[in-house]
Amino acid sequence: MKTDICCRLGIRPVFQPALRRGGWVGARIIGLSFAGGLFLAGCVAEPAQQRTENLIALDRSLFQAAKSFEKRRDYTTAVSYYRNLYRRNHSDIEAVVGLSRGLRHLQQAREAQAIIMRALKEAPKDYDLRVELGKVQLSLGEPLKAIEQLSRVDAEIKGKRWDIKVALAIGHDRVEMYEQAERRYRQALQLSPENAAVMNNFALSLAQAGRLAEALELLERAASLPEATPRMRQNLALLYAMKGDLTSAEKYVRRDMPPEVAEQNMTYYRQLRDGMAGRAASAGEPAQLPAKPASKKP
Repeated sequence: MKTDICCRLGIRPVFQPALRRGGWVGARIIGLSFAGGLFLAGCVAEPAQQRTENLIALDRSLFQAAKSFEKRRDYTTAVSYYRNLYRRNHSDIEAVVGLSRGLRHLQQAREAQAIIMRALKEAPKDYDLRVELGKVQLSLGEPLKAIEQLSRVDAEIKGKRWDIKVALAIGHDRVEMYEQAERRYRQALQLSPENAAVMNNFALSLAQAGRLAEALELLERAASLPEATPRMRQNLALLYAMKGDLTSAEKYVRRDMPPEVAEQNMTYYRQLRDGMAGRAASAGEPAQLPAKPASKKP
């Protein structure tokens, strides 16, 4: 049982459009219409402006679908839409970042890295691409590289993005620099107050640092928010199990899990409680959260 502690290149053509946001490039071959072997002279080719507008509308529709599935955490379907957009235009940064982000959630960080690195060759100063590279590095288990990458961007944009702060905090958690992590989490909450995702990761960071009571209080608040996810509630169940409060842990486990899975989790939590109680008794001090129960996602 793990918890959430806590997005080739072929030969370039002679001409390749510059990277730009929301850029739509396309052309459509308009076929001539025939009926009974007779050319319909009255047919007129679709105007170029209309073709462009149709392509823009189609791409907007694909983006809306991708974001909708991503919001529902159906990353497999979201990636299929982002991949379609990426194939249509490798130069669209929104499509590049969306595809990378989805691939990270599907544990395909190496492919995400290749996509981001290709885009950075054409737009090396783009903030969104550079931030996404830092998050990919976290997914690849390279926290020091991620911290260096994200810190540069954070300084350049004067610390205005909460997601960068969280990614930096997670990087510091990975190297057990909990005071540095706490500072970034608090900065993120200043930029985005009562953000359940930030509070979730911050709580788990506190728990790793041995501050279980503070972690429980914070994660209880996060779990009560409308945007709280089942994963957050399962994180809360884990922390209650660490505390030895299996009654509270079971309440959250059975809320979201099927009966068989819930029972397996509770069996694990009982073993965890007993093991921690044994360690605490032998050491003569309160049991603490084991280091790094699982990894967080930025």
